[in-house]
Amino acid sequence: MAISMKTWRNSEDTMREKIILLFSLLLIPVFTATAKEKDQFIRTIGMIKQGIVAVVCMKTKADVSIELGTMEGTGFFVSGDGTFITAGHVAHGLYLTPPARQAPCQIPAIYFPNDGWRAGEQIQLTWFKIDTCTYDDGLDLARCKLVDNPFKFQSIKLKPSVLILDDSPQKEGIPVAFTGFPLSTPQPITARGTIGTYWGLPNELPPRELVIDHNNWPGASGSPVYLSNGKVIGLILKRGINDAAGFAFARTSKYIEDFLRK
Repeated sequence: MAISMKTWRNSEDTMREKIILLFSLLLIPVFTATAKEKDQFIRTIGMIKQGIVAVVCMKTKADVSIELGTMEGTGFFVSGDGTFITAGHVAHGLYLTPPARQAPCQIPAIYFPNDGWRAGEQIQLTWFKIDTCTYDDGLDLARCKLVDNPFKFQSIKLKPSVLILDDSPQKEGIPVAFTGFPLSTPQPITARGTIGTYWGLPNELPPRELVIDHNNWPGASGSPVYLSNGKVIGLILKRGINDAAGFAFARTSKYIEDFLRK
């Protein structure tokens, strides 16, 4: 998978550096036409993709141009002012210094497609610098604001989606999906599983952790967990290891909502 990059200055704001990442992606079709018509998740996944962001570190090259440094995790928009939420450890990781990370993150940022995610075509991406983040380390959540608002940026032709949280309890076995940027992939990847159970502290209602019977991968932290109707019921935090390998663990939406209200 090749990625070529080009840096230019925004005509609306000459002080801001932006970047276009051009890449072609080939996806193998998984569903037949008949299955697509019957599967409610197909349309929902496309909508969810417009609400998620890649949390990244940008870096300055010797010629002062800007390029993608590292993929750090995933986030999703919770407000039309550009506020997004991610896992707390993802946001904290942006500001660590060596030896906690190999090199400092020069420009904590997110990127987003100008015209939506389209398989097999060149995609233009605009990056936005992260301004500030607030944290709840007990819940491993972070809420971050951007210097510029992607919802109002002229280069973003297909506007982002604000994802809607649903804190209602779900039954075990209900199908769910989560979409993010695992394994340093430049475009979103979606996994689908079912609700295994809910976990929480003694006498804690509702439980704070959702267990999904599907593997999770590094970089997916911060991904929304959602139902076929697009409602977000959790946020991916970690993956199971050793005997718990094959499971993904997420913070439930009730605690995300409480955090956002603070």
